[in-house]
Order: sequence, then structure tokens, then C-alpha cells
Amino acid sequence: MRIGVFSPGMAIQKDGGTMTFTLNLCQAMNERGHEMYVYAFQKDVKLTPRILPQWMRLRLCSPLGSQQSISALREQLCIDDLDVAVSIESYYNSLLWVVALLGTGIPLIYSERSDPERVETIWCRAGRLSALSGADVIHLLLPEYAASLPPFLRDRMHCIPNPAPAVADNATAFRKTTPPYVLCSLGRIAKEKELPLLIKAFSRIAKTFPDWELHIWGENSNAVNLLKYYSGSPARKRIFLRGRTDAPLDVFRQAHIFCIPSRHEGTPNALLEAFSCGLPAVGVADCLGVNSIINNGKNGLLASVRTPAALSEELAKLMTSRNLRQQLGEGAICTAKDRAPKAIWDMWEKLLVKTAAHKGKTIMDAFSDKAFAARARLSAAARQENILRKFGEPLSGSVDWYRKKISSSLRQVAKTMFPGSVS
Repeated sequence: MRIGVFSPGMAIQKDGGTMTFTLNLCQAMNERGHEMYVYAFQKDVKLTPRILPQWMRLRLCSPLGSQQSISALREQLCIDDLDVAVSIESYYNSLLWVVALLGTGIPLIYSERSDPERVETIWCRAGRLSALSGADVIHLLLPEYAASLPPFLRDRMHCIPNPAPAVADNATAFRKTTPPYVLCSLGRIAKEKELPLLIKAFSRIAKTFPDWELHIWGENSNAVNLLKYYSGSPARKRIFLRGRTDAPLDVFRQAHIFCIPSRHEGTPNALLEAFSCGLPAVGVADCLGVNSIINNGKNGLLASVRTPAALSEELAKLMTSRNLRQQLGEGAICTAKDRAPKAIWDMWEKLLVKTAAHKGKTIMDAFSDKAFAARARLSAAARQENILRKFGEPLSGSVDWYRKKISSSLRQVAKTMFPGSVS
């Protein structure tokens, strides 16, 4: 099959869970004999320091803000003659990809990578539902997320979890048995990750556990905001902001506890990577993407409420007992094995093949036959006229636009007839 993948910031470096999943999916399908085409916005692509895989056909797109750029992408999609496309993101770009597929006959899998509540907060429900409505298949990470879909879309939903990486060696053999012991967090430093909560929780119990350190891995512009919590912590000498790593499994091999205090997650890759390395985890029970993986008391612990006191209580249980860490770490490895990559990629390949059968009779093809589609194309020409319009200026053809144009003309006439009287 010829498979197209839409990804907004397809950096050829693993920045975050979505990028990791995108690269892994592309590589897995390539190894199974499928041709992989990746479409990304040119401004978001970072090819260094990694080398572009020879098998990856990368298509650089202009930002899809104009009818011209959408038409150019649509033409490229037809040239590539895809059998199926996958939109791997969770925000407004999804709607642009859907529009680009109008009339191409290429079926679409909309793959949502985050908690729908967060998607609709950062984007909006109307936009999300519009994008979902144009997809032939809707992929969600958890069955519980189906509640966010209106009934008419639920028969299109398929649930496939993220895979846990296969770790060939005995990951626990690398773990130090002498101090200092490491409590770690790894991921994007973003507001929804709730890292200040972790710093506050560790600070509460740092004196009780002098042999422990907190290592925070990740980078983002929000790291500046995190610094104030770090600087104000009485335990800051034992808190280390490590920055970016290209070897997360090495981080997890050397740590003793993984903490993921996030408020919102899809299915966190970092948590699955930690589990593959036999690392017990601590999260907060109100995060659906976390509590679906952490089985409290089996492979990790969950704080009952989102407070520093509750989180520090669960951390203290693991920091106190090496036996408990080992027990839950064994449970973590079992959870990871249940999400072995081969099984997950088997499910994805099956879904891709099934969706490809819709080629030439897609949801968007049905839309293109409707009268409103022609009007939508016509209105695109009107949008084209306003591409260069300055922010705050009235829309061409509106009452305010005519009023401003007439006022400007009258001022010009007055200036011509009475020089110096109009400033």
C-alpha cells in the first residue's frame, strides 16, 4: 500500500510522544513492505542532526492557510496516488488535512493523540467534530474517549493503544543498588505535565529521604517558568533539570522511580518506556491517560487527589521500600509485554488495509457531491482575496469595508480640493 501520514511538526528527531509514535509507525509499516509518504509543514521540519531515512518520502507543504496551498497539496496527493492517509495530530491542522482530501478519493484515518477534553479546550469542540466528520475512520487511544463522540460518529471509532518498546536486555540489571537513588520525570516541559506539583511533592519529603534525588528530563519554552519552582525549593540542591535526552531508555534504566504527574495525557509513551525498563511509576488518579496504564498497587501507585501532600505520600511508599519497587517493577514489565510492538503494529496494519478499501468512495467524496461543496469552493476565492488583509482590517465586501473605503475616498477628494485642510 501507499500510505500517507500527515504530521504538523515532522521533525526527523524524536520530539515528544506524537513524533516518536509517527516515526515508529512509519518505520514499522515500511518494514512490512508499504510505501510511506510523510506530509509536513516546511517551517516545522528539522532535518538536523538526523539523516532522513531513505525509505521516507517527505513532502514539504506550505502552511495551509490559503486555497492555493490547499490546492497544491491536493494535487500532490493525487500524484502520489495514496491508498490511505493518516492524520496524526489533535488540533486545527487536522481540519486542513481533511479539506485537502476533498475530491481525491483517498480515505482518511483521524488519529487523535490526546485526551479529547484537552483537545476541545485548546482547539474547540465544533472544529474537532468537523474534522472527525470528514474522516472515514476515527482512531482514539482509549475506549473511554468514545464518550466524547456524538452517537453518529461512534461506529467509525477504533481503539489501538500505543506500543511499549521492546527491551532486549535485563533493564533492571543496570539499576544502582546504592545511593543516590533517582526519582525521575521525562517528557515535554509543558503546563499540562504539572511538573511544579512534582517539585513541591519532592520538597515535602526530601529531608526524610536524604539519599534521593529528583531528575527532570525535557525541554521547552515553559522550562523558564519551571525554574521559579526549582529556585524556591528548599531541596533544590538535589533537584536536577537535565534538559533534553535522545536516550530515554538509558534514563529509565538508571532511575528507581518514574513520576508522571500530568493532568492530561493521551497514552504517554514515556510511561510505557519506563515500564519496559521495569521502572515503577507514580501518577495522579484523575488523569485518564495515566490511570488506564497504572494499575494501582500492581505496576505503580496513584495519588487519590492532585495535591503535593497526596503525591508525596505515594512517592514515600516507594522510596521507603526496595521490595515494593521491585514488586511493582515486575508488574510494569508485564504491562509492557502486553503492549508489545508487533501486536500493536499488526492492529494498525489491519486498520490501514481495511480503511484503504474505502478508496474512491470516501466520506469526503460524498461531501464533494453535495451542492454546498461547490459553494465552499467559491467562497475559497473570496478568502483568497483576504489573505494579505492586515489583522483588524474589515473583511472585503463588508459594510465596514465599504464605509472605510468611502471615507478614504472622501478624504482624498477633500485633500485634493482643499490642500492643507485635511490632516
